[in-house]
Amino acid sequence: MMKKKTVVFIPIALVLVLTIHFSIVLISVIPYSPIYYKTNTIVSAYVNPLFTQVWTLFAPDPVNSNDALQIKLELNDGTETDWIDATNPLVEKMYPNYLSPYNRMGRITQSITSQMFTEDPISYELRKSLESKKNTEKSLKALDKNHQKQYEQFEEYLLRYGSAYAKYLFPNKDIKTIEMRVLKQDSIPFSKRNDNVERPWQVIAEIEKKTIPKDVLPLM
Repeated sequence: MMKKKTVVFIPIALVLVLTIHFSIVLISVIPYSPIYYKTNTIVSAYVNPLFTQVWTLFAPDPVNSNDALQIKLELNDGTETDWIDATNPLVEKMYPNYLSPYNRMGRITQSITSQMFTEDPISYELRKSLESKKNTEKSLKALDKNHQKQYEQFEEYLLRYGSAYAKYLFPNKDIKTIEMRVLKQDSIPFSKRNDNVERPWQVIAEIEKKTIPKDVLPLM
């Protein structure tokens, strides 16, 4: 009897979990509304950064570049590493099997940096509207403060990801600090996909040296 109840309970539990998951993700991408406003704190805590949906793949502003994170580590013995690519190795592991966990893991850094350096559509449109009017300095400062808060939040996510990757690379080393920088590479237009042209990476942001968080686990 107990075994039969367990068999019945598992599908019900899975359906419930999936319903809750997709409901939260749906709320995170719907237009601004009272529901979004009231649940934003909980939704953001659950969705970011692993389940974030970035819609820049689509018109009118499709993504036109590749982003990557590089890290430099200082060990407790005083030695330092060179700059280490913390994005593309995972992306390359995704290619043999797009259904593997690497499919999501390889896009984490791009999801984080995309939201670090861009403003949400509502704030962006409000800023454009305010800039065309007079006596809006106070409101613009409030937008700046909100955008800075968003930047700091996603910088913390990037720190935790970089630290997790560092601990994965050096599981038996004591890592003291981490430096990070974000690089950008222009993507190839479809019309030039067969051109053998080198696309250089450019540093677009440098994040100062920080202490490795102790509560972060290795990425894998």
